[in-house]
Formats: sequence, C-alpha cells, structure tokens
Amino acid sequence: MLFSFRKIFRPTKRSRVTVSRSGVGYSYRLGPVRFTRNANGSRTKTLHTPIKGLTYRRTRRR
Repeated sequence: MLFSFRKIFRPTKRSRVTVSRSGVGYSYRLGPVRFTRNANGSRTKTLHTPIKGLTYRRTRRR
C-alpha cells in the first residue's frame, strides 16, 4: 500500500510552496500571469484572460 504526502505553505498572498514525496514545487502570481515549477523540474507559465474559461498555458519540460 502506498501512502502519499503533500503539504502546502502560503508564504505570501500570491505565492505557494508545495512539499511532497517527489520533491518541492512552487508557484507565484504577478497580475494575470502565474509561474509554476513543479517537483520534477518542469516550468509552466499560465496567462489568465478576462474571458471566463480562456487561458494560455506554456509548459517547458526539464
């Protein structure tokens, strides 16, 4: 049986740090743009638009 572990910290209002079994990831937001780096090293940039449900996402693998 596998157990999972994840703890999320909010150091500031616009940032988040996630600690899990696979590593540490973080994300922060600057206006409509969110920058994310997950535990396996890939980076994602997400742009939110005023139109509900319409976002632009670009992911770069390690």
